[in-house]
Amino acid sequence: MTAMRKSRLIMALALVTLSAAIKVEAQQSPAQRVETAFKNYVAAWKGKDVAALRKLIADDYMVMTPSAELSTKDKELASVQSDPPYDEMSVEEIHTRRFGNSAIATGLISASGTDTKGTSFNYEGRFLAMLVKRRGAWQLVATQSGPVRR
Repeated sequence: MTAMRKSRLIMALALVTLSAAIKVEAQQSPAQRVETAFKNYVAAWKGKDVAALRKLIADDYMVMTPSAELSTKDKELASVQSDPPYDEMSVEEIHTRRFGNSAIATGLISASGTDTKGTSFNYEGRFLAMLVKRRGAWQLVATQSGPVRR
């Protein structure tokens, strides 16, 4: 196969993939789009995908950590890299409310993995997230979370 033919094939595949992604988003309800944005944030955090997190988290992002500390986008991006690897991390429950180009998401996240000392951990936490739609994409502007006490 010639280089030109490979190039055309790659472009065609990229267009088909983009077209499918646009079609899926168009089929989602407004609430589902907010849910998808938050779930993408959780997946990027689990995968330590800093490039994706930079897009999903607004520059003016602020967070109240489970230990009641205030944090910023830059601090959170630095902390994702130092977090222990997660075996699992998922959104178990999510509820959203939209207010025009703003939305609130609440729910439950579960995570498990092994800390730096080799000890297994399981985490279940409730979250509250504020998202804003900017330039056609949902971004997190504020979050707060804490462990579930059972």
